[in-house]
Amino acid sequence: MDSMTAARWQICELANQMLANEVDLLRGVRAIVSLLPASGWVSDEAIAVVVGIESETDHFPESLEGWEPRAALRLSAERDLYFASQRDVLLHACGEIVSKMGFL
Repeated sequence: MDSMTAARWQICELANQMLANEVDLLRGVRAIVSLLPASGWVSDEAIAVVVGIESETDHFPESLEGWEPRAALRLSAERDLYFASQRDVLLHACGEIVSKMGFL
């Protein structure tokens, strides 16, 4: 498997895991975006959704360990509210990615 195919397979696998609630949405979005250059994927609507969400959430840390408790609660609530509002759109995009990739 060449590197482009491997990156596309990983993107598809991450999207499928996000659909199955097996991977945190923030981590999944960031991982997909990090794999895009190697995948050679030309941007489309589904990828634009993922990239947009990654951009809108770049201020959220993946872990709140070591954060001051009040700040951690505030960020956690903000993150939860954001993903609650974007969950359906993001999961629809993940479904589109899986169906376009056709690996699974």
